Amino acid sequence: MLSWLLRLATRLRVSVHAIALQALGIDDPRGFSQWWCRPDPQTLVRISERTALSVERVRDMSLLRWSPVYRDDEANIRFSGYRFERNPYGRPLPRLVLCGKCLQADREPYLRLSWMLGWFAVCPYHQTILIARCPKCRERVRHASLRSETAFTPHVCMSCGADLLDGIYYPAHPSVIRLQAAMFAAKCDGTTPLPGFGRLSWQEMVALADVILGTFWNELRLEERVEVLGRVSHDLQLVGLPEGRSHDSRYGSLALLAWFLERWPYSPGSSVGIDLLTRWSIAKRNRVSRHLGVPDWHDPWNPGPHEIEPAIQARLRELLESARAG
Repeated sequence: MLSWLLRLATRLRVSVHAIALQALGIDDPRGFSQWWCRPDPQTLVRISERTALSVERVRDMSLLRWSPVYRDDEANIRFSGYRFERNPYGRPLPRLVLCGKCLQADREPYLRLSWMLGWFAVCPYHQTILIARCPKCRERVRHASLRSETAFTPHVCMSCGADLLDGIYYPAHPSVIRLQAAMFAAKCDGTTPLPGFGRLSWQEMVALADVILGTFWNELRLEERVEVLGRVSHDLQLVGLPEGRSHDSRYGSLALLAWFLERWPYSPGSSVGIDLLTRWSIAKRNRVSRHLGVPDWHDPWNPGPHEIEPAIQARLRELLESARAG
């Protein structure tokens, strides 16, 4: 829906906020409701009534057709080290990723719905790494504020005006392609088979990623992390990639997770992943992703509305025991 709204606002030479307020009766001054990607039932009906689109059509234009948000899973660079080391449930500004080949083939460039997922990093059609930073100024790709009347030009950097579609596209590693495909299937369908693990629900997959990556970023010593990241960079060919860093990029974070999960439980990466899962399972007072120092029990990663449910914790321990037995 965001792409449709941005293109409509450009044609009318107004802001998305003006369309929302004046045409759709939606007043969201701080932009926190995310009505443009996950409208509530009343907003869904209102948009349908005022645009002559069916409720089903409006719903299909949003993220509502996929699994509900679990542990803020749709946020930008969701599985990166940056998210685990800082407040994981903040409200960062919306960021974009783009496939240059897709946009170049469009008669009218538009954003694919899957690009809105904050961990999506590879074009499933061209198997190239999605563009997340401007090749010239290195600022993150973004769209104009929803209050701005700036024309929607997804191929132009909002910071320096450079053309983002410079024709230099990087192929994704097969391991990352396979992991993203499995994650996307789980997000779309609710469950998916993952080699070495059996069938996992989307919630179980997010929790598995959280406990392994959270333990990696917050429990391991710096020298241990550096050693692992060096192996990942070598094995998955991250050197020289603009989005190869695991700490603050979508592709780098998926590459790190893929290294842990690929050929589970027999690969060198999975042996490290099993160790991380073991550390989580025996940590005092399950702190999920923050194991250092005295835990702040008001932190959203600790017990509360974002805690991993006991049933999913038990499922992760079953996966650990199965890996040990294998």
